[in-house]
Amino acid sequence: MAEEQTRSLELELPELICIEHSLAPSQAASGSDALGMAPSKDTCLKVGAALLEALNSQKPVSVGFTEDELWMMRERLSIYTSQGANTDLGLVIKSKVYFALLSIGNERGAEAVFGIVSTTTAEPETDGGISRQEVDDAVRKWEESTGGTAIRESRREGTGKNYPGDEAQDDSEPQTPAKS
Repeated sequence: MAEEQTRSLELELPELICIEHSLAPSQAASGSDALGMAPSKDTCLKVGAALLEALNSQKPVSVGFTEDELWMMRERLSIYTSQGANTDLGLVIKSKVYFALLSIGNERGAEAVFGIVSTTTAEPETDGGISRQEVDDAVRKWEESTGGTAIRESRREGTGKNYPGDEAQDDSEPQTPAKS
């Protein structure tokens, strides 16, 4: 993993209390964990500081979690946790955790697709930018990898005549390409 991904979660006081309870700080201090994903002391202190901030401000607090911390919380938090009138507390927290994890996964997927563009270019662009052909190639590879349909199946490669707002390359009117 080249760079550790982090995501911020907006958490209210009851959510922070639930997360703090699931971290079992005594296990973090001793280094033991029956589930195989012990929270670090830093994670416990991060949640504790956010809990204190939420207690004082009575407002939701933004807390940045690493991908590993998010996976650990996903493992430890019960979707069935409730607290008083908050019968869906566990579900709300898990949905925030899953949203963050999916965001990281989507970003990683996009980087993989667009990373292909930069490694397949034979010669670097003179202006340092990415060419329309490289973007087209990246979109095509992304569509193939996601099983999506081609957005512009009928375009002519590299001319750009089929894109809204593009000008024709000569003085004649742009021609609509035949559908294949």
